[in-house]
Amino acid sequence: MSDGHKLTFPRLNEKNYSTWSGDERAELQRLGVWLIVKGVMVAPASTDVEANRKWLVDSGKAAGSIYASVETAQRVHIKGMEENPVAMWQALEKKHRQKKPGARFAAYNALFSIHKDPEETLTTLMGRVDNAVSLIQDLRPPAHTLLELDEELASMAMIR
Repeated sequence: MSDGHKLTFPRLNEKNYSTWSGDERAELQRLGVWLIVKGVMVAPASTDVEANRKWLVDSGKAAGSIYASVETAQRVHIKGMEENPVAMWQALEKKHRQKKPGARFAAYNALFSIHKDPEETLTTLMGRVDNAVSLIQDLRPPAHTLLELDEELASMAMIR
């Protein structure tokens, strides 16, 4: 991305947020700007001109990296935020990680639909299963209980 660096992972699309977010986080860490996106490093006091300038440059690197790693069709979700990497990251997460029963249903359905392909190794299969489980975990609200899970699975069994 910057300094002649090319994107080494697929751009964010409607289906790959789980893997994209990990890849983009690693890229932001490589650039040394992840803590800005995470909201840990905030703009310094306006009286420190040099620190403020550095923060603005780093914030721009973060925003540019995020923008460049998103497919054109997904940029609608970050329109007007191009200079605010924190808002961009949060907006994309909110769009792609909707912690609602319907999203979890689709994630469970995808998990339960996984089958080993004839030429696929067990390691590759395990990776696909791990990714599907990770997505399900990410879609759970913080206080999700086993009772709620049981109810959702019962509903899913009736619908399938």
